[in-house]
Amino acid sequence: MTLDHVTFLRLAGLAQLSIAAGSVLVPRYLKWPEELARLSPLTRRVFWTYAGYIFGTNIAGGLLALLAAPALSAPSFLGAVVSGYLTVYWGSRLALQFFCFGPVAPPRTPVTRLGEIAFTSAFALITGVFAFTFVHNLGS
Repeated sequence: MTLDHVTFLRLAGLAQLSIAAGSVLVPRYLKWPEELARLSPLTRRVFWTYAGYIFGTNIAGGLLALLAAPALSAPSFLGAVVSGYLTVYWGSRLALQFFCFGPVAPPRTPVTRLGEIAFTSAFALITGVFAFTFVHNLGS
């Protein structure tokens, strides 16, 4: 069995949906309610708004890749725009993982290390699949 472009897009979609599902546990694991209680009400609302936008984007990107993989893989302007956007979105997240999260990461335990490896691998897979799709769409 070979993995074709549509299959990779669907895997990227499943990875995005898995990240979104896992992110539901983050507030409790990182004690957001206690941490955010120290902020002003406006800053707390802005934080939750940003968290909601990120969650929604992860769900939308995942559903697009999962349900519209053939349309995204067929060369088109819209496919290039969507895949370009998701390349920048996930590529930025991957870069942040390496350049910003090191000193403020949760305590190093086997569970957090495994989680970091899994999430970073997912970010890299998603970024790579959408980057390939973007270049593929531009070249046609």
